[in-house]
Amino acid sequence: MGNGLAQVLKTVASAAPVFSAGSIVAGGIEAITVCTKRLRQHDEQRGLKAALRKLRGATALFVEAARRTKSKSEAPGGIAPPSSSDALAVIESVETSVRLAHLEKSDGPSRTMLVRDTPVQLSGGAAKTATLIGKLTGFFPTVVSSAVSAMLSTIAGGLHAVQGKQEWDRAESAKQALRTFADGAVARPAAPEDEPKAVLRALDQSVRRTRASTQGARFDQLLRNAQGDELETVVRVVNEVRTALLENLSGSIRACNDQSRTAKIRMMYGLTSASLSGAVSVFALAEMGGPLVEGTTLGLTVLSTTWLVYAAIRLGKADRARKQAVSLTATPEECANIMHWAILPLNDLEGAVRTQALHERFFTSVLVLRFLAKPKPVDKDAPQDPAEAASHLHRKIAKRLLELAAFTEVEIAALRTVSHGCAPQQLINAVEYIYAHIVGNMASERKISDVTDTWLTLPRRADSPAASGPGHERAAN
Repeated sequence: MGNGLAQVLKTVASAAPVFSAGSIVAGGIEAITVCTKRLRQHDEQRGLKAALRKLRGATALFVEAARRTKSKSEAPGGIAPPSSSDALAVIESVETSVRLAHLEKSDGPSRTMLVRDTPVQLSGGAAKTATLIGKLTGFFPTVVSSAVSAMLSTIAGGLHAVQGKQEWDRAESAKQALRTFADGAVARPAAPEDEPKAVLRALDQSVRRTRASTQGARFDQLLRNAQGDELETVVRVVNEVRTALLENLSGSIRACNDQSRTAKIRMMYGLTSASLSGAVSVFALAEMGGPLVEGTTLGLTVLSTTWLVYAAIRLGKADRARKQAVSLTATPEECANIMHWAILPLNDLEGAVRTQALHERFFTSVLVLRFLAKPKPVDKDAPQDPAEAASHLHRKIAKRLLELAAFTEVEIAALRTVSHGCAPQQLINAVEYIYAHIVGNMASERKISDVTDTWLTLPRRADSPAASGPGHERAAN
């Protein structure tokens, strides 16, 4: 029995040089790939930080102009109304901040991977090469090179486990943030979808932090006075947005589960690799031989090669998924559609909601922006005719839909500025930005990144009753 096992190990061990050569080549390729990727990530971070510095001036101008316009207690002081260019600077600033935060959250695993796959892995590759040459030629003993290679493999295995733990923590944290978002504001309400007022009241409640605020009372009053047939269009839009957000969140949560599972596999591989490498280093230093040593060495080589193949397959799959991802940028034909919808009479646009137009790319985003552009009443407490009340309600619903998609107060103010007049490309950029939140993963990335620019805030009016009470976080709008 023992001789049979020894013979099997000896036969299998004859393939060890092939596995060793393969792992050396694959390790070198991986080291170059990881180093290049890290350099690109570092350059992107520097570029994003530089872009943020450039945007801060225009963003500050918009926020200050919006504050002066919003606050009735301050004189305008010669400050011009917010411009569409400054408004888009706000949007670009937030978008850049989210991307930067997303990259910074991956810094820990990225640095660990860089240390492991460049100095450690390249040094290990050199030691493995020396060992392979020594064994094939017999020109020099391989005790030292084998021991060094095994020690470096032990370190690399430990770093794999560390990276796996970092990635698992990040995936679990992201999953928790997304589940909180999905089970909270975005969760489909219990209200029957065939009861428009119930659906819209549920939307208001899902984004408003307290029922005690004046804004909730105003919304309820507008909703009570609205006719059911007037609400059919906005209810369809609300359901479309909520459905898209839930689908995207479900996909993002599944991605987090996949990342968590991959991180666990990495941890198990790292711990197993470190254990086997530690044993091989002891065998090498003790100059031990026999089936146990050969089996352990071969097992480590096969394990390392298998992991490299698995990692290459996984990276290839991720690259294909990125290439196949739906573009969030409008094509020339879609840009023409956006401009057409932007100038179409709003009644015609609302009528198109009853057709398949609602499912066309960017249509919902344009419609939300058109609703947001509806004029505010000069005196919100004064009696309004039915048309004014409907317009006021539609604007509030658009605002709540944007809040549902993780937009901040200042971004909504910026979009409103753009909706009142801008260059065609600026309008397209704003529509694409809304689309990226509703159909893309922008809302999920914001919740994961947890970006909070406290300086991007608009104060409540001094005469607002909610300014000092509960729910003061909301805009007096």
